[in-house]
Amino acid sequence: MEIIDLGKKGFLETYQLQKFYVEKRRNNEISDLLILVEHPPVITIGRDGKMENLLVPMAKLKELGIEFYQIERGGDITLHNYGQLVGYLIFYLKNGFWEMKKFIIYIEDLIISLLKSFGINGEKKEKLIGVFVNDKKICSFGMAIDKNITFHGFALNVNNDLSYFQLINPCGIKGLKITSIKEELKKDISVEEVKKELTKIFKNGF
Repeated sequence: MEIIDLGKKGFLETYQLQKFYVEKRRNNEISDLLILVEHPPVITIGRDGKMENLLVPMAKLKELGIEFYQIERGGDITLHNYGQLVGYLIFYLKNGFWEMKKFIIYIEDLIISLLKSFGINGEKKEKLIGVFVNDKKICSFGMAIDKNITFHGFALNVNNDLSYFQLINPCGIKGLKITSIKEELKKDISVEEVKKELTKIFKNGF
């Protein structure tokens, strides 16, 4: 597995880059790939998402400088902003869609290991995708697969402004509480520090 760190980059530009790497992976021009990035404020909704989970008018999003995109990933509505570490997974799965659930579970386990390294007890919830700390979600997942190549991925809250999540029903769940590594540790932590540990755990994991 290779890792590319984009630093801070817009959602649309990164989305187009994902598509580029999906084709590269399909043609065996690259190995499996993890792209790490922070996005400016943007709300995305997946292929099965419901617009009623956006709680403010589009005009309000424009006023706040928040972009909005409907995309083909799984899952409902989510939000990205600076201080959240997003990981896009460009991986070949031999069994395609039928292997996706197992793949996502494995990535969830790696995120739980990452949180444990910071003294946070992450856990999975029955019938829900993602990683939680008690009843608060700390890491969301939304993935897609195109002819055995995965794309999109996970979003881990590190030190981002969580008030933005009041604009949506996160993951389409009304009243879902959101947390971050900073919130759980009750102290400042940098994305770079988390990125360094995540890189180590994912390299060992693959």
